[in-house]
Amino acid sequence: MFSRFPAAALTAVLVLSASTVRAEPCPGLYVTHDAEIAGQIELGADGRFHYKLAYGALNEVAQGHWSWAGDRLVLASDPVTPPEFVMVSDDPLTEDRLQVDLDLPDGIPLQYFNVVLQQQDGAIRGLQFAADGLDVALDPARPPAALRIDLPVLNFSSRSFPLAPGGHSVTLRFLPHDLGKAVLKDTPLTEQGTTLTLQRHDREITFAREGRCGGP
Repeated sequence: MFSRFPAAALTAVLVLSASTVRAEPCPGLYVTHDAEIAGQIELGADGRFHYKLAYGALNEVAQGHWSWAGDRLVLASDPVTPPEFVMVSDDPLTEDRLQVDLDLPDGIPLQYFNVVLQQQDGAIRGLQFAADGLDVALDPARPPAALRIDLPVLNFSSRSFPLAPGGHSVTLRFLPHDLGKAVLKDTPLTEQGTTLTLQRHDREITFAREGRCGGP
C-alpha cells in the first residue's frame, strides 16, 4: 500500500528546493564607489566580462570570460604578458657601494619603484629610489647576494638578480608589456541579490547592479 503524502507538504518541499537553487547573476553593469575606490564589472550576455578598478594610485583593467559555479561568479581573464625587468649592465666599483639606475618609459615616475637587497642569511633591506636613482654604501662584512625591484602599487616584483661581493653600478630596464592589466585566474565573487562582492587588494569590494535585470 502506498502512503499518502499531503499535497501541501509536497508543495512546500518543492518550493524549498527551488529556493535553494541560486540563479545566475543578471548580465549588465555592476559599479562600486567608496572612499578612494571606484570601479565596474560589465557582464556580457555572451559570457565575456570587462573589469576596471581605481584604488588610490592603482589603476587596473581586465577582460575575459565569466561563468557560474555553484553559488559563485567566477572571472577568468584573458592571458596577459606581465611587466619585466632586464639587466642592461653590471659594472664593478672599487668602493663598497651600490648604484642602481632604472631605465623607464616616459611618464612612469621612478619613485614608484623600490630596490630590495637580499642577504645570504635571507634578511632583506628595502630601499627607495631618489629622483636620480639609488646610491648607497654597502657593509663589506655583509654584502648582498642579490637584488630585486619592487613595484608596490601593483604588488609586482622582478626576479632576483645575483650580485657578487664588492661594489656594483647596475642599470636595469623596465618593460611594461601589459602593465595595468590584472590577472584574474578563476577569481570568485559572491552574489547577493543585486550585488557582487570581490576580495581584492586586502579588502572586500562590493559592486551593485545598475538598472533592472534585462532592462535599463
